[in-house]
Formats: sequence, C-alpha cells, structure tokens
Amino acid sequence: MKSAPTVTRALEGINWDLFNALQNLSDFRSTAAQEVVAHFMDAFKRDEHAVPFQAKSAEMSTQAVKLLTTSPTPPPTPTPPPPIVNPPPIPHLPQPPPPAKRVRRSQIKEDGIPPWVPENQRSLALIEVSGPRSTGGTELIVVTGTTARLIELAGDAVYDAGKLRFPHWGCQVEIETRTED
Repeated sequence: MKSAPTVTRALEGINWDLFNALQNLSDFRSTAAQEVVAHFMDAFKRDEHAVPFQAKSAEMSTQAVKLLTTSPTPPPTPTPPPPIVNPPPIPHLPQPPPPAKRVRRSQIKEDGIPPWVPENQRSLALIEVSGPRSTGGTELIVVTGTTARLIELAGDAVYDAGKLRFPHWGCQVEIETRTED
C-alpha cells in the first residue's frame, strides 16, 4: 500500500495514445511494437515490489516514442543498367549501278546466279566493279554481289591478261570476255 501513490502518479503520467498507436502499427515495426506493449502490460500486472511500475512504464514509453519516430530504411537505390552499347554501324558500301540489263551473267567462271532468280531479273544480281590492271589503269568486270564483296575484302585483286589475281590469298580466277546475252 505504501507504493500506491507512486503507482497512481505513474498511471496518470502515462501517454496512453503512444501505446494505442503501437497497437495500430502494421508495417515493419509491428513486431517490435507488440513486444513493447507486452512488456508494458506485464509490468502493469506484476507486483510493484517485483517490478517497479513507474520505472518500467517510463522505459516502455521511451521505447514507444523511439519506435513510433523510426522511419523505414529506404530501399537501396537500384544501380542503373549499363548503357546500351550499339554495335558500330556497318559501313555503307556504295553500290555501283547494275550493268545494263542485257548482261545476265558474271564474267567469272563458276560465279553463277542461282537458278531460281527469274531470267528477266538476273541483271539485278550483278555488279560492275572496277579492278586495277597490272599494266596500269582499271578494268570493269561484271560479277555477282558475293564476288564483288570478296574483291573488296581482299583489297589486292589485280586484273592481268584475262585473269583476276588475289595475291594475298594466293589464287586467281579466269575472266571471260564480256558478252551480251
């Protein structure tokens, strides 16, 4: 009975709104809030001699304030994705105009146009390329697009006496005299 005035003052000094607010938490703090309320209720039920209520209620009020004023840790800032690296553009190779429509085959043997290409469209599969002559000057040769690309990639093709030589690759192909089909 001697501690009754102390317990009464402690009860009057409690901010009950703190504990009501703890019971309403539903975020990341809810588990800790339930523990604070449970400790407070336990102190309230115990004998004053076993657990001094005034000290315990002050401690629980302090924990309640700390918990209610805790802001959630912001989620880590996502690292930006690496920049998209565009592959270098394929250099635009100027395409010479196709040879006259009357030319329907390559001047290089075995540089044929597939048989499924319609006869009246064959000239579209051919390109007239300029190759250097071994004696100086250039020679215009009608070839398929594939062969034209190979001539370009080789970089050292030379026209010499009816043959197209590729010194770097160590090979040569015969060139037929241009005829109009």
